[in-house]
Amino acid sequence: MKKKWIISLIAIVIAVICAYFVLVQPKLDADLAATTGHKKSVVIDLDNGGFHDIKLQKVVVNGKTKPDIAKLQGDGDNIVISDTFDEKGVNFFNYKTTPIPPTKYEKDGTKSIDTGYYLSLHDKSEIHSVDITYTYLGKTFHSGLTIN
Repeated sequence: MKKKWIISLIAIVIAVICAYFVLVQPKLDADLAATTGHKKSVVIDLDNGGFHDIKLQKVVVNGKTKPDIAKLQGDGDNIVISDTFDEKGVNFFNYKTTPIPPTKYEKDGTKSIDTGYYLSLHDKSEIHSVDITYTYLGKTFHSGLTIN
């Protein structure tokens, strides 16, 4: 009987540790990739450090407003910074409907060239901060980025 209790306790501890790593740890790594001189357009590099897709839910600039334009670009495409989002040869995606798959890495630890997504934003005012709300395995997380 004592052996069953020990096995049950170990199983519960393992389940709690797994739940912590899967659900509590944020999986989105957002870094500034580029900005225009007037900082009204920015491109943010998005890396998914998890093992399941991430879905972006909401993007807010300067702590309170929705950007005028917010699109995803990437998945092997050339990355551009834009005020108009109508460049030829570049695919822009709706950030709310395009899942971000886990980032792939080469054997040497560098990010694979055919992976990765970028969030492109444009606003009528200068962008100083970006707040991203996203879901991972059904749980909502927030990621913030300050732009100097």
